[in-house]
Amino acid sequence: MTRLCGVLVLCAASLTGGLAGGRPPPAATKLFNECIAVLDAGKLSEARDCFEKVYKVYPSPVVLYNLAQTSEALGRIVESFDLYQSCATGAGGALTDDELADIRRRLEALTRRLGFIKVRSSATGLAVHIGGLPRIASSPRGIAVLPGNHDVRVSATDMKPWSERVRVKAGETREVVPRLQRVAAVAAPAQPTAASAPTIVRQMRGAQNMRVEILLEKALDAEASKTATKEQKAAAWCALAELSAQNPYRENARARCAAVRPSVELQRRRREAMEADLKVTVEYLTLKRKTDDEKAEALRTFLLTHTGLVEDLEVAAAMRRLLQRATGPVCRNVCARAAGMRLPTRRLKIWSRQSGAASRGRVMVAGHDLGFSPGTFEVPMCARKVGVSHLASGEWQERDIPMDCLAEVEAGFDFGRFVVKADTVLDVKTNLTWQRVASDRSLGARDAVEYCGSLRLANGGWRLPSVRELLGLVDKRYKPTIDGFAFPDTRETAFWSSSQDGLWDNPWWSVDFDEGRAIRVAHYLRLRVRCVR
Repeated sequence: MTRLCGVLVLCAASLTGGLAGGRPPPAATKLFNECIAVLDAGKLSEARDCFEKVYKVYPSPVVLYNLAQTSEALGRIVESFDLYQSCATGAGGALTDDELADIRRRLEALTRRLGFIKVRSSATGLAVHIGGLPRIASSPRGIAVLPGNHDVRVSATDMKPWSERVRVKAGETREVVPRLQRVAAVAAPAQPTAASAPTIVRQMRGAQNMRVEILLEKALDAEASKTATKEQKAAAWCALAELSAQNPYRENARARCAAVRPSVELQRRRREAMEADLKVTVEYLTLKRKTDDEKAEALRTFLLTHTGLVEDLEVAAAMRRLLQRATGPVCRNVCARAAGMRLPTRRLKIWSRQSGAASRGRVMVAGHDLGFSPGTFEVPMCARKVGVSHLASGEWQERDIPMDCLAEVEAGFDFGRFVVKADTVLDVKTNLTWQRVASDRSLGARDAVEYCGSLRLANGGWRLPSVRELLGLVDKRYKPTIDGFAFPDTRETAFWSSSQDGLWDNPWWSVDFDEGRAIRVAHYLRLRVRCVR
């Protein structure tokens, strides 16, 4: 592998004179040679760590130059900029003119790719954190950052911390002037009188220690709680930090309080923005002239914008209120494009029975085992099907879940009557075997009789059912009025029976699976056919 520019000409001898005061220690020279070997092998990440170890042993600009180039090759451009800047300002003759020129060229190129944040403040003890990490300015332009949004937090001695989100573009320097406020001084407690001092001191010391331990316990409980909000955790630590006397935990509590408060404030602003967007979206969903597709896109935009706040219980509740206002078509549209969204769950009530009595079955949704029926389960909002495997018989049935966003729905499973196979369904109640999938075309009455007589499905023996037999399949819990799992693709239309009544002008009986009743029809009409044997 070709070495990095500048690294190629460096060797162990390059370290000589890297610092004022003589030659490098033998350990540094040996380790530096190992770093070059690792770099030659193309292991950039390991080479960077190796150069960092050398620099700790022997802080030479030569080593720093190698470390900067390796970091740049790994894509760590902020880190490499700071390292090059340290090289340029502290070389002190250790680097050649060509190497210094190369460093200046690289700094100019990186400056065009990075943004800079410049903090202006005359406060003492100034400390800057960007993205939660402490940073110092390595360049007159300020602190180097990647282009984009950054959370800047500034603190100073005896000042309340200040934070703000700053957006920086490539090649831009954003000047930040923090509005720091001085912390109010706490008056020292009055000294007790000499006569009462011994008793009062002993009592107050014991009470104060107990108070400290009580607040510490509350803070630790809040930190460990899965239901406590960030505001509650911050309040617990800040309350502990306010106790100054006999408080060994004060510094730790102050640090935690200061660390949590900015994120609490940020969460509050995000929640306010979400509430404003929620009101607009709810009102948009009520517009009569907007299509379901337009409403679905508005709902999807809201969910994508605020999906990171779903863990906030108040935000999750607000999202549920919004989704409950959406109609079925809007929900189907959102679910069709649900990638990247964290949606709330909905409640699904499952009942199952066998021969009229309640029975148990294992409930499966989207490949996940939810437990045993009957019962109410939390399922993904966009789940389309639920299946139950009967524990006694092992029979598996599946149902569609209506798409009504977060509305609570239910699905029922009736085990024991139908034994379903690929092409046939055995009705245990009547001992009749039915053609599972009806004819793919409509036929006249006499053609229907011939169709069943010539059907060779499952070794033949089929006939057109009587009207009484066909009515035995009607189940008005379903729409169409027949078990959709046992008999899929049944249309809401009439099916032929073999029963006739010669006293009427329309002598043939059929069963309408739209309303679930028998009707007389003329023989020349064309209806669907389901055979029996």
